[in-house]
Amino acid sequence: LLASKKTIKFIDFDFPPEEMAKMRAQEAFRVKARVEVFDGADTSHGNPELLELSVTRNLATGEAHQEDVVIPNTSYHLQLAELHPDLSDRSKSKIILASFDKDNMPPPAKDAITVEAFIKPYINLVWGGILIVVLGFYLAVIRRRKEALVAIGRAEKSYEKLLALRVTTDDLKEPIVSERSPKVPLKARRRDLRS
Repeated sequence: LLASKKTIKFIDFDFPPEEMAKMRAQEAFRVKARVEVFDGADTSHGNPELLELSVTRNLATGEAHQEDVVIPNTSYHLQLAELHPDLSDRSKSKIILASFDKDNMPPPAKDAITVEAFIKPYINLVWGGILIVVLGFYLAVIRRRKEALVAIGRAEKSYEKLLALRVTTDDLKEPIVSERSPKVPLKARRRDLRS
């Protein structure tokens, strides 16, 4: 019913076998719907005007093109928006029409930004966990640095002790061996000290 002036009655679909073959081949196909337009709300009397609405669809690309049909002697435009065919009982098939009045066009849509805000009550636990992980990483770095400095200090002291124990002798004499130093042949000992 268009503004209580016209009543539209759906008759049937026109979907020939050639168009059905195109649909199965994933090509663009055209479906037509026949409708009758009556003056007023009563569809039992009067001479209806027969209109043929069509839509061209391509299942491969998802595109659809609705053809615009003007109801004669009016400013109303009709388009076939959706099809709901019932293949078992064609009388139960339905269509959805899009219509507009060219003389009374709706105002153009304004640009709008839609923002959705979500409240996540446990997000603070996630941030707290990240903070603990970062803090633990820096504490581990500081601890490992201190341990490395202590180990370097011990190594330097050991090296100084080793230099203090070194005794210069010629090849014929046996070096003085302290109680702590192992009894290693002189040539092997000199190689160790040089490296």
